[in-house]
Amino acid sequence: MLEDEDKNSRTILEFFSGIGGMRYAAEAWAELAGESAPPRAVRVAASFEISEVCNRIYAHNFGDMPKTKSIENLDASLLDSFCADTWLMSPPCQPYTSMGKQRDAQDPRARALLHLCEVIPKLTSPPTYILLENVNHFQHSQSHGLWLETMKTSGYVCHEFLLSPAQIGIPNERLRYYCLAKRQGANASAPWDTALCGLLLNTVPGDEAVRPGVHDGFENDAEDEEEARGERGTQGDEVEACGNGLEA
Repeated sequence: MLEDEDKNSRTILEFFSGIGGMRYAAEAWAELAGESAPPRAVRVAASFEISEVCNRIYAHNFGDMPKTKSIENLDASLLDSFCADTWLMSPPCQPYTSMGKQRDAQDPRARALLHLCEVIPKLTSPPTYILLENVNHFQHSQSHGLWLETMKTSGYVCHEFLLSPAQIGIPNERLRYYCLAKRQGANASAPWDTALCGLLLNTVPGDEAVRPGVHDGFENDAEDEEEARGERGTQGDEVEACGNGLEA
């Protein structure tokens, strides 16, 4: 996602930060630069999570306490003030799981994501990159359509993926949807391939380490059923199953 920029430092905002899986991945990106590559740096300007339990674990893992302010109450001026060039988010998944009620955008747990759809076009200093992760089937939702429309009207190019950790050698078959968005004009010397827009990819172009997946986006209903029961809440119920997967 970030390899095509000359800049090797990132200032990050985390939304729905959970116990820190997205931050862990960002810090791993910085650490895996290699001896022959320029050093990388990651700074998390702020994280947002309403679960106090998750925040205590996050603080144990990273030494920083996320902000408990509801994402629905964040405005453009506040988000601009962090001067973040990268946003990371993993919104609640229960509105979209195949075995759940599938209330989609009408589910109260979708409000925070829909609020971000309203705020992003109002930013004066929008991020260069936005990464959104969610459960398989999110790509069939109304919320997904609203998100892509927000990205398009705000000047972003999006690449979408269905990927599982098993594709990079981690013994965990857990299919997930990812949307990587890059703001057009942010780095004219390294434009993204617009031919990939609108496609749902099961591998990462140019990265042979990520083996092609064999899924079609309609599998893993058993996994969805487990998540639909929900045991850790983010911007909704107090508990919800869609944590970011980093244990203390």
